[in-house]
Amino acid sequence: MIEGDQLLYKSALLKGSIDINTIVEIVKNKKHFSGKKPSLSTKGIIIKYNKWDDIYISPVDIDRFISVLKHINPGIKTIE
Repeated sequence: MIEGDQLLYKSALLKGSIDINTIVEIVKNKKHFSGKKPSLSTKGIIIKYNKWDDIYISPVDIDRFISVLKHINPGIKTIE
């Protein structure tokens, strides 16, 4: 969920927020990920933020979600 300039995420054990202005890259269509993963879905995106942080999430409409993030932070790179 996006609230202002914050990306909020929540699952059974993980919850937190990410400042959208710290997001540098989004990787689409990658299924193997070993970092913070609040989503169990195999269709998701990896969001890289700050200098070394990343998280795997699975929004319902990936393209629309990325579009909203890029509207807030136009500097985000997308990798397919």
